Amino acid sequence: NFSIISNGTFVLVLCSENPCTAGSEDFHYSVPYAFRKGFRTEKGQHMSEMVKVVVDAMGGDNAPVEPVKAAVEAVKEKQNIQVILTGQEDVIQAELQKYPDYPKDRIRVVHASQVIETAEPPVMAIQKKKDSSIVVGLNLVKKQEADAFVSSGSTGAVLVGGQVIVGRIKDIQRPPLAP
Repeated sequence: NFSIISNGTFVLVLCSENPCTAGSEDFHYSVPYAFRKGFRTEKGQHMSEMVKVVVDAMGGDNAPVEPVKAAVEAVKEKQNIQVILTGQEDVIQAELQKYPDYPKDRIRVVHASQVIETAEPPVMAIQKKKDSSIVVGLNLVKKQEADAFVSSGSTGAVLVGGQVIVGRIKDIQRPPLAP
């Protein structure tokens, strides 16, 4: 039904069914439908087999070390994943240099000059920091250049940005949060 890719700090969930369940009736709220193999968009288009996941490389206490490490491990482990790292390009590229043996054609870096800090008010941060790694990543999902977004950064900013920028999935009445 689903697979979990984790390096101990960063977790990526891939789901092949709708809803994605794993022993909890609320679990399906925490897994984006975009991860399902063969997912159809609201316009009825079939998604490709390749899953494009945006990872906020600047989010979390151990950024960019852990998000970059997780991205490299994910593309090495799963052949159908492409990772788009958002954040300060020079910092991310320096971190990627530590990993010479990954499929470089499946990790892309999209520059974002700003970072939303955990202590910032989420609504103001999303409104004012348009070039943050979170906002840039969520806009890639909105424009359907990516299928999903993952961040260990500001939970509030991801939650607000997800609703304001990307919007909710049809028939989902409350925002997802899986602590």
